[in-house]
Amino acid sequence: MKRALLTALLSSLLIPVFSQTISVTDRYKYYDGSKVGRLVQILSDESISDVKVNGQKISINKTTNKQTDVILPENIGVSSADTIKMDILNNGIIIKSENLIVPKMRHWTILMYPHAHVDIGYTHTHEIVEFIHKQNLEQAILLGEATKDYPEDARFVWNTEVSWAVERYLATESPEKCKRLIEGIKKGYISVDATYINTHTTASHEPELLELYSPSKRISKLTGVDINTMVIVDIPGISWGMPAIADITGVKNIISLPNAGDRVGRARELDYHPRFWLAPDGKTKLLYIQPGPYTAGMDKRNDFFFKNLGLEDKSKLPVVTRTNNPRDRFIDTYIKQQLPKVEADSSYVFDVFPMAWCMSDNVPIDADLPDAVKSWNEEYAYPHLKIASSKDIVEAYRKHEESIPTVSGDYTEYWTDGLGTSAKYTSHHREVKETLMQSEILSCITGNPIPESEVQDAWRNTIMGTEHTWAYIYPDKPISQRILDVKYGYFTTTDSLAKDLTIKALPSLKNESSSSNTIAVFNTESFVRSGIVSLPNSQFNHVKDASTGNDVPTQILSDGTLVFYAKDIPALSSKNFILAQADCITSLPFPSKTCQISNEFTTVKIDKFTGDIASLVTNGKEFANVKYPFTINTYRYLISRGNYFGASQAYDVELKWKEYGPVVKTLSIVSKADGCKSLTREITLIEGEPFVYIANTIDKLPILEKEGVHIGFSFGMEKPVLRSDIPWGVMELNKDQWRQGNKNWIASQRWVNISDSLSNVTICSLNSPVFEVGDLSANMIGSAEGGHLWRLQTPNLPTVWYWVMNNHWHTNFQLSQEGKVTFKYILNPSNSTYDPSDANMFAVSQSRKLIPAFVNENYSCKAPFELNADKSVQISCIRPINQNKSMLVFLHSYSDKDQSATFVLQKGNKAYESNAYGTIIDKNSSTSFNVPAKGIKVVRIDR
Repeated sequence: MKRALLTALLSSLLIPVFSQTISVTDRYKYYDGSKVGRLVQILSDESISDVKVNGQKISINKTTNKQTDVILPENIGVSSADTIKMDILNNGIIIKSENLIVPKMRHWTILMYPHAHVDIGYTHTHEIVEFIHKQNLEQAILLGEATKDYPEDARFVWNTEVSWAVERYLATESPEKCKRLIEGIKKGYISVDATYINTHTTASHEPELLELYSPSKRISKLTGVDINTMVIVDIPGISWGMPAIADITGVKNIISLPNAGDRVGRARELDYHPRFWLAPDGKTKLLYIQPGPYTAGMDKRNDFFFKNLGLEDKSKLPVVTRTNNPRDRFIDTYIKQQLPKVEADSSYVFDVFPMAWCMSDNVPIDADLPDAVKSWNEEYAYPHLKIASSKDIVEAYRKHEESIPTVSGDYTEYWTDGLGTSAKYTSHHREVKETLMQSEILSCITGNPIPESEVQDAWRNTIMGTEHTWAYIYPDKPISQRILDVKYGYFTTTDSLAKDLTIKALPSLKNESSSSNTIAVFNTESFVRSGIVSLPNSQFNHVKDASTGNDVPTQILSDGTLVFYAKDIPALSSKNFILAQADCITSLPFPSKTCQISNEFTTVKIDKFTGDIASLVTNGKEFANVKYPFTINTYRYLISRGNYFGASQAYDVELKWKEYGPVVKTLSIVSKADGCKSLTREITLIEGEPFVYIANTIDKLPILEKEGVHIGFSFGMEKPVLRSDIPWGVMELNKDQWRQGNKNWIASQRWVNISDSLSNVTICSLNSPVFEVGDLSANMIGSAEGGHLWRLQTPNLPTVWYWVMNNHWHTNFQLSQEGKVTFKYILNPSNSTYDPSDANMFAVSQSRKLIPAFVNENYSCKAPFELNADKSVQISCIRPINQNKSMLVFLHSYSDKDQSATFVLQKGNKAYESNAYGTIIDKNSSTSFNVPAKGIKVVRIDR
């Protein structure tokens, strides 16, 4: 009796007697049939009979002895935070009254993108990785069939992430199994994404980016399902070239799911911020979405990921992942961390939240997912879960296109530093890609068809070489070397195929048993070219121009190679030369002075103590930065996290002449240097050219301590502007870079240009793509999660360092490298202002050599067409299709204005505007085409 009186008295004073905790959750539930309200949980030691909100009684649900769930009236806390008065009653007596803040939380739909990260060679051998992902395709069909009668949003969909597994399946499995896969794609059980593999887009060449989509285009044609979204996983950063080719490829969207924290710099700032990404032409655009890292589902991975690493017995690999509790370690923790971030972001106006559902790298399907989603949606109204394809995610955002901002520029990639961990292969691979491109152009010039299957295979191996994975997760384990050997095989296969295709594209002697002393020199570019032609182990020593009979300057090099300077080779055609044996000057006596090399245009002076280029004078102007402690072609070796001042340089320098003749002069600088057995730097000048040719051969020692090798170029320019060419575009550093991109190191395609108001220098790097600006800023070790080392700006300094070798990673790449690697650079110093057209023509002509072939005496070659256009409109590549009955001509403009390009065709040929894969856009033929400013136009020519 006394207790009841005391309780009543205290209740009238609104003072609770017992402890109650009220928690507003991040969930909504249904009530009264279809109404939706926020779920509130009350923990109380006292029995609860009723709950009132703002004086209105609401229903309660006693879930345990101490927990009571209530659902707030609808619309509270949805569009804004609300304050409500909540009274908790026991038998009509208020035991707690509280003004309760209900935080804002919209009605979220969570789009779950189920996939397994395709990381070829990282967790298992290549063979096992392929087996896992092909098995996932089969299990996805079974799971799709098993859940086809589930509520729509719980029906299983498997995302391939890339098209590699589908392409491999169709290439290797039985017709019956392939038919079942095609039906599974048609029914929507499997959603194919556009790119072939996860790759370094900034390290790709132009056709390589096009070929990334070719397999998915073939799959699309086979299934009738449109595939227009690229998904890239793990890799932070994407080339500006991807939006540049959106129109010609039909791929209009990118979903990026980067690594959670391994060497990602500021990339994660882009999470949950969709944007329309403008191409360099300022018109073409694609939708870019970065829904956080791909690791959101990895709480579940410990059950199977680590215990199956490296397993090679296919019978012991799990077929799927399935547990007795589908909701165990589900999305609860992740959305509790992430949803409040986007809820609080005023710029995020969407009510969808996409996320990856990936157990880890190269793992089986999570077969629990459909039941987990079904159970969740039965329990909660919101967040509502939907098993989604990339198409679902894209469409959800495109419904609100007006709310998506537009940006431009390059999302400069972070993981291109990995290219320097196996420099022997990546360096040569860059040159092989150019050979492969030339083989396609040669086929169009000569009319000799090359097998399309071999071309596809060559590009497939090319792409697999550029793919982001090299070694096993633990590079010190024995399995890693076997994985590396397979990776190296992609490079050697590409090399072999490119050479074979070139031979097939070239003309051959009518009587193959006969010899010939006539060679045709082929120019694969759309402009007249001159340059060196090399004939190893030649029996001849004299060359004449077949058209004039005039002698051509000729030289026999120290290794027996015959070289001559071929002038004015016509565009997309050839010119004949006659070889002979004669008394002629093929070399000159070596000068006594070894510190200087010069020709009529250029003089280069070498510092005899460091071996660096101390002076570079072209047409009377000094280009070397004589104010700096180093100038041009300087070697620096950096251990661990040191800086420039702790880096060592070459020592014990010896200078000697290697070549000295009427065509070529080469000065050799041999020295010792830390990190290698020896360092040999060769400086070459060619008569008739102002260019400086540099070949640096590093004989590397296999060092396990973290190290970096850098080669520097510093020029004397005031207020310089630095630009780099990228696939299908040009990037001005800082101005054309996203804030979230990498400013510590950058990958170029062929050239870097440094200019001021009076002059410029173009550096063509044949085989080392990654460079730094100003200082040695590529000093990140391991995961590199420390933000203070990541630059916000690229310094405007006239100094470029090529970061040619490193072993900074803790995983994925080999621990050390050894042996000889040659890094080649060609410098073009000019007393004129910067012109992107000139820079690109120079770099392309250096990257794609003049090609000689023995031919019959009367051989002639007519260009397949003539192109009349401003020099700013250049042919990037020419690709034969339809057994060489047609060709695709890719025009790329470096102009700020739209330009007209006119084709003069051979009789009977017709030209049409086309997409990147030969589909005619306008059925009306034409000879004149508009090439948009800084844009691309594809022209199909039918023979």
